[in-house]
Amino acid sequence: MLMPKVVEALNCYPVSVIVDSEQHLFDYCDRGGFSAFELDIKIAPIYRSLEQDIATKCPHALERYHFLPPATDIDGWRRPPTGDAVVWRNISWIASLVGDHFLDQLIDFVARHPFFGGIMRECLNRISSVGYLHDYKQRREVLDFCASLGWEIDFLEIHLQNIVTNLERTAIVEELSHRGLALYGNDRWNMLIPKNRATAQSFMSGRTISSHRAQMDVYNASRLSINMPQAQAKTGMQYRILDVMASRSLLLTKHIDESDIDAVFEGKFPLPRFRTTAELGKFADHYLAREDERQTLVKACHELVGPSFSFQERVTDYLNLSNAAAAAPLSRGVPEGGGRGRLDKIEWQRFTNWTGRR
Repeated sequence: MLMPKVVEALNCYPVSVIVDSEQHLFDYCDRGGFSAFELDIKIAPIYRSLEQDIATKCPHALERYHFLPPATDIDGWRRPPTGDAVVWRNISWIASLVGDHFLDQLIDFVARHPFFGGIMRECLNRISSVGYLHDYKQRREVLDFCASLGWEIDFLEIHLQNIVTNLERTAIVEELSHRGLALYGNDRWNMLIPKNRATAQSFMSGRTISSHRAQMDVYNASRLSINMPQAQAKTGMQYRILDVMASRSLLLTKHIDESDIDAVFEGKFPLPRFRTTAELGKFADHYLAREDERQTLVKACHELVGPSFSFQERVTDYLNLSNAAAAAPLSRGVPEGGGRGRLDKIEWQRFTNWTGRR
């Protein structure tokens, strides 16, 4: 809720923790998603590539920009899985099949107007190779496609990125299902079950992962765990990368050029990264057959994910950005006035979801 009157009413700096691509920035004032960065706030993204976007769109905000990587339960591997249904699995993957009713609308539109199928395929190929449409946004055929949909070009780009993400994620399921993949995700995966044998075989229907502890339980009961970022994630390092590294599972993640992984770990990231689904399958076979190698790499990850990646450390970082003087006693473990600080949980039922069902 970074609106001018809210910012003016506070006696500290609001800290905006950005965890996704620029298309998902809220635009409360109808002046573009980056307009909030014009306010007197601190900007704390978990991915470095946002700095380039800010440099282009509101460069003076860079003096309030602070890159802070994600955090995790750094001792998660010490906690064995809980619950009655814990099963040691070969491979686990917690992943959404992304999209909403707008994506369904797009697919239905092209089915009814096959004339646009060719240009949509070209756009999907472009996004598959570079992640964005870029110069395609000026093509007459793309603009005509948007006009017929009644969409802005950036809105179309988001949903085409979602299609590319879903195609890549489905390909991974098809590659790994016969190797013992347990797939945990949202309800949209159910739509594929009648059409895709691999999804029907792998999807853990009715198993909802709704807490960090439940997520860590899955990783701690898995030999391998997968990370496949969304097409628009650029160079960012997802939360699940640290979560898996802090678990008993071995992470297999996609190779991304100039990834934040290399910057955060200063080039010491010990794990192989796959470029294709076939290469992912080869890595899975290799480490499932070599438990000693797998455990050696898991331990190397535990050594890397130290106190600087803990939730407590990251909260301290955010508090220091917001109000360093008030945060000082908390960072020393002695809240002002004595006693311990308090973190309140607000139940989701008290919020209105203005974005619709996802």
